[in-house]
Amino acid sequence: MAKPATWTDLHEAARKALLNRAYEEAEGLLLQCCQEAEADGGTDHKEIAQILEQLAEAQWYQSKLRESEQTCERLLETAKAMRDPVVRVVCLSNLAIVNHTLNNWKEAEEFYLETLKEIRILLGPDHSYVTKYRSFYAEMLNQQNRQEEAKALGVQPREVTEFDWQTSKVVSMIQERLGNPGLSATALSSLVAVEMTREEYEMVYRSNSLRAKQAVSEGDLLLSEKLWAFNLKLIEKFKEPDEKLITALDNIAGMQYQQGRLKQSLVTFEKALTLKKKCLGKEDIAVARAMHFLAGVYYELNDTEKSISHLRASIKIYEKVLGKDHATVASALHNLGTIHHVIHQYEHAEKAYKKALDIKMRSLGPDNEETVRLTKSYAELLAKTGRAEEAKRLNPALSGYITGSWKEGDGPQ
Repeated sequence: MAKPATWTDLHEAARKALLNRAYEEAEGLLLQCCQEAEADGGTDHKEIAQILEQLAEAQWYQSKLRESEQTCERLLETAKAMRDPVVRVVCLSNLAIVNHTLNNWKEAEEFYLETLKEIRILLGPDHSYVTKYRSFYAEMLNQQNRQEEAKALGVQPREVTEFDWQTSKVVSMIQERLGNPGLSATALSSLVAVEMTREEYEMVYRSNSLRAKQAVSEGDLLLSEKLWAFNLKLIEKFKEPDEKLITALDNIAGMQYQQGRLKQSLVTFEKALTLKKKCLGKEDIAVARAMHFLAGVYYELNDTEKSISHLRASIKIYEKVLGKDHATVASALHNLGTIHHVIHQYEHAEKAYKKALDIKMRSLGPDNEETVRLTKSYAELLAKTGRAEEAKRLNPALSGYITGSWKEGDGPQ
């Protein structure tokens, strides 16, 4: 007889489902996981909080906004019990976004103000995430015809998109700001610079690479970053080819990005991009993918001008290398339309959406997840610009928020 799944097994299965964007499956597993974890007297608040955070995320991506709101409220109670300021500020920001999307203006405003107060303390007044939530708040004020108050915030109003549900990244970023735990003595022993032969270098490089991969699977992103940073020093010391340097830079940037250190990640990714252009040529597909990914990072940092510039450059390469009707071209156009949409450049957004939808309909079909997400965005745009009948014909069930198509496969890992 098979051994019944424990809550830890269920949680691991749910985590994998989230990574694969199987949100309905993840939700079912996480609901079961909550029941099992609560029945298990040994489960601590931190583990419960992680489960609830992921459950709220799975519900958000399925447009189950009421359920997501209720889960966030449960998470907020858990944060209070933990007395954890990091989890608390993440809850508040998520509740602000959910209530904003549901047009619960009073509740959304309370949560935005509380989020801004606490996130300034944790991250500092000039951090990009402070600017981001001020932009969302300004957009909400504009929706209520409170333009003067919105203008006084001194930021460009920005609509909430699917990309803006990134709780784990916010958590890790704040924890980084508050101080990460140091590496273990075992890990540090491998990072001591010593004289070595090329054979020894190759052995250490391979060992560090394998340990870095294992560290990622265990959730220790900081250790993985440190191991790749040491590999980078070895590569430079032994004057290895640029291709190997690119691999190290991509891995370091990826770890920085996943820990929420977006500005550091951006600098490292840009170094890797410069090398890719030099080694592979400016029109190589790897260059296009890197620019596509960087566009997403610039978007998260509220630099929409550079995001648009990188996306347009990547689209040109995709069209030349893959053909104008390729699904990857459509994904990049979808993202381009999303950025124009959230900064209210509706004419440019519609042009990108139309082109992307035409390609996705032909290459993926009308029922594909990417096509459905794009249709929702386009319908939302039509409704926003006073063409409700067109929107209804295109998609009778609007999602209430804008989607995009950035995913892990689009950039360096």
